Amino acid sequence: MDELNNHPRVICHSEIVRPRPLDAVAAAFEKFGKDYPEKANTIDRVLPYKLFAEEDDDTAISPDSFGAYWQYIESKAIPAPQALGFKVLEAHVKNTAFPDLCRESDVAIIHLVRRNVFRKVISWMVAKQVGVYNSRGNYEPEAGRRLTPDPADVVKRVRRMKTGNDSSEAEVASSGARSITVYYEDWLADRDAFFARVCGFLGVDAVTPDQTTLIRMVPEPMEELLGNYPAVADAMRAAGFGEYLD
Repeated sequence: MDELNNHPRVICHSEIVRPRPLDAVAAAFEKFGKDYPEKANTIDRVLPYKLFAEEDDDTAISPDSFGAYWQYIESKAIPAPQALGFKVLEAHVKNTAFPDLCRESDVAIIHLVRRNVFRKVISWMVAKQVGVYNSRGNYEPEAGRRLTPDPADVVKRVRRMKTGNDSSEAEVASSGARSITVYYEDWLADRDAFFARVCGFLGVDAVTPDQTTLIRMVPEPMEELLGNYPAVADAMRAAGFGEYLD
């Protein structure tokens, strides 16, 4: 998402489907009424969490509002964008009309997946422990990064994460929306090939955008990070997850 926004003809916002300050939403609603997304100058800052809520929800915004949002961006951006996107966390659109909106409004889905769910779980544990989830190059690893997690808990979380990955890939594939699944590991391995595929899917100029200033928060091997790595590795192998070990 961050690097797509560096593409000269693509605008890619961070999470617009997330809670917004209630005072900003309330002020926009007070001024413009229910169609405030079509009129608020700070539209990308006041869209509420339930952007894709069901139609009978008073806080819902109709699919027409996404078209209005696109028109707003087109009128402001120079040069005009070839694509407009935003980040959506799966938890934000679970059990909503999101797939229907995408299908009806020609909104394409780029589904980013991390194959190695073990590293994803440990990265989350590290972030939660140190209280830093992302950083733009000024993050200093802290002594508190080293973990000694319960092996059974790690296996449970890996299993849940893998089930979630498999389920979400199947849901995207069956949604009827135009979609592509890409992988975090492929981005790390070859950015040129990764973005050639993404740009081809979007139908935009084939450009490898400038690299993000966000850094990898957990780049080190797991055996350096986990104080009880042998026990965790044994539990992972016993559960059939040995493929995810470094």
